[in-house]
Amino acid sequence: MGKLLNIKSVRKETDSIAYVFVDGKFIASASAAKKDLAKLEAAKIALDTLAPLLPPTSMRPSITDMQLRAKQKLNELCQNKKWPKPEYSIAEESGPAHGK
Repeated sequence: MGKLLNIKSVRKETDSIAYVFVDGKFIASASAAKKDLAKLEAAKIALDTLAPLLPPTSMRPSITDMQLRAKQKLNELCQNKKWPKPEYSIAEESGPAHGK
């Protein structure tokens, strides 16, 4: 199930402070002279904090599964909007012949 990510920024004197919340719970903060840099640093710290909490790689969906879901969602969107079906093509192949 997805999580709700919220990044809030506040200006304090000459610095901007960014706060990262996941599902309303404070995760990380950072400050910088520019708001975008503060948000970026806070996001990096949040990722470092959350990375150990992620399930092992075997529990995560594979790239192939994610690609199939992305294609399915795109097809559904096109159908709902009455757009033509997307056309897929291979832009580039790489890797060993047995892996293609």
